[in-house]
Amino acid sequence: MLDYILDESRVVVTPTISDNMTAYRKQRMDPADYMKFDVEHNVVATQPFFSHILHDAIVRAGRRDQIPARCMKWWPQIERGDTAFEEYWDARTGTGSRCHAWSATPTYDLTTWVLGVRPVAPGYSRAEIAPRFGQLRHLEGRVPTPHGLLEVKLDREAGGEILIPDRVVAQVRFEDAPLSGGEFGAGRHRISR
Repeated sequence: MLDYILDESRVVVTPTISDNMTAYRKQRMDPADYMKFDVEHNVVATQPFFSHILHDAIVRAGRRDQIPARCMKWWPQIERGDTAFEEYWDARTGTGSRCHAWSATPTYDLTTWVLGVRPVAPGYSRAEIAPRFGQLRHLEGRVPTPHGLLEVKLDREAGGEILIPDRVVAQVRFEDAPLSGGEFGAGRHRISR
């Protein structure tokens, strides 16, 4: 089912408020007036503000490997010079939020599902660091915890370093890289093959 939903040949972007504000205000907006949609074939595309829910379903379905490519959907917004993520993939100027908190899915997904840093106990007293390289060779990032920054800098083949703040214990594991994991306490740790 997941492959069916993510099949780009089936995806249709629905009209947004910005496509016809008058029809929206009068609550007479019929998507069929703006798009072709075959209920037997098409799937409605998630806009940025709803993508977190879709990405969560992808991870729960065991397909965390798809997250980096899914996050690249935000790249056109970056190329346009945006410094914050927008509510819709495309909206006319003056419509839709140009800085939408629900659209910040990549900031969460890249640290949680790609860099692999997550709390596993209250207050980040215990953390998991389980990077998923996928097609990437290098991962690097810093994640704030109540005890300071947890820093990860890794190369898939050469290893790297992990810095764990005081009062945090981290379980480090690798699903798709030939690197050694284990349980680490506070401090700077060298990760190797």
